[in-house]
Amino acid sequence: MRSAIFLLAILLFGTGCEKNTNDISSFSADSLTEAEQEEFIYSIIRYAGRLAPQATHETKFEARFDDDYRKIASDFTLHFIQNSDDQTTYFLISRIAPSLHLKRVATGGELRIEAGSITFYNEHFRTWRMEELEMMEKSALLFGKMIKNESLALYYPENSGEEEFIEFPNTDVWFDTESRLWVNRRENPLDEYYQLKTISN
Repeated sequence: MRSAIFLLAILLFGTGCEKNTNDISSFSADSLTEAEQEEFIYSIIRYAGRLAPQATHETKFEARFDDDYRKIASDFTLHFIQNSDDQTTYFLISRIAPSLHLKRVATGGELRIEAGSITFYNEHFRTWRMEELEMMEKSALLFGKMIKNESLALYYPENSGEEEFIEFPNTDVWFDTESRLWVNRRENPLDEYYQLKTISN
């Protein structure tokens, strides 16, 4: 509950000024304190992050997993955040990705909050694993289009040619806003990632 109230305060006061949608730097999460950034990430980590060890999607909100999710959230960085006129908050976060060399995966999404609870949550894209500079350049471009409600289809893997931008969604994978999970026609597209992280822990 404290996290939800903290999140509401961030959304109401931390990002309220009008910004130029052509200037991506104006959406920098640097407008928030480090503690506020961490609290924002924690408030969505049960959707944006992997499952905590021993947790299921049915039990992941139980308080016994709070410390696990704090640890998971520490692998994430909040890069951009912006409130729109309809009380939608757009965000761009990234996490360290399992790799031989340091790479990150970015996620761009939106949420709405009412009465201290997230009432709508959607992830518009998750990028491929990339080195940080490449990830920031490409995800900034995608974020700029996302907040303008422009189509990202050109950057889907089936349309982007040899240039890698978005891994999900694709032809078979999409984000389900009811379950707040990425779903696949055949399997969970993040199962391999979850399994790797579980083994490493």
